Amino acid sequence: MIILPIYTEIAGAEATKLKPTIGHLHVMVDGAGWKWIHASTDPIYFGQLPPGAHKVELELVNAAHSVIDVQTIDVVVPERG
Repeated sequence: MIILPIYTEIAGAEATKLKPTIGHLHVMVDGAGWKWIHASTDPIYFGQLPPGAHKVELELVNAAHSVIDVQTIDVVVPERG
């Protein structure tokens, strides 16, 4: 899969038929109830998370936002001191 900002809402249903497959990531931090789209090969930037344990959920999705795989990453931000 190639991560690119190509979506069926803009490019039409044929975007799901491209080879290699085109997709992007949906990112959610700490079960926020909302996700953002990450559609480049740049690092994912979360901003400043408060100290403590956090969960980052990444959904690998196709151009139509259909989920292909989900991974959860545990991140611990240390206390500043």
